Amino acid sequence: MASYLRLRGSTYHFRLVLPEHLRSLFNRREVACSLGTGNRAAAKAMALELAGRIFNLTNHIKHMSEHEKQLEIDRLKKELENFQARQNFREMMIRASNRAKQIELEESEYDKRIELIHQKMKVECELRLANEKSTENLIRLAVAEAKIGEVALPYLRMSGKGGSCGITLGRAVG
Repeated sequence: MASYLRLRGSTYHFRLVLPEHLRSLFNRREVACSLGTGNRAAAKAMALELAGRIFNLTNHIKHMSEHEKQLEIDRLKKELENFQARQNFREMMIRASNRAKQIELEESEYDKRIELIHQKMKVECELRLANEKSTENLIRLAVAEAKIGEVALPYLRMSGKGGSCGITLGRAVG
């Protein structure tokens, strides 16, 4: 049995050259439509079903009246159009689903970045508080030493560029 499948990109398509006596009824030389799948087995089953319908029509059309012929041709055309519409809808739904997954991944990545920023800000805040507490403790220690009665008085000396990097306690001789 002939295969009516053609692979275009990653999707199988159905293609059947119509017998001479059906061409004028269909107003075309061949019937072709996307099967909307990349699965060869599924595409083959769909193609055989479509081919069977057309060959069934070919065998029975000889015994039909003109009116019956036209009704049967119209019904088959409508089925092919509906088949194509269903395939187009499936493809649209697959694209929409893939886009939704992509958006979900992007949102997840965004949420992860926001969480990392929050963690970084928390660590920076904790470091700043720890630095302030250690500076506060150094000042308390220097004041306590001065209160004990030692002659040396505490003084603060800024170190680093622009005098803003750190504080060093020293003793003033006097």
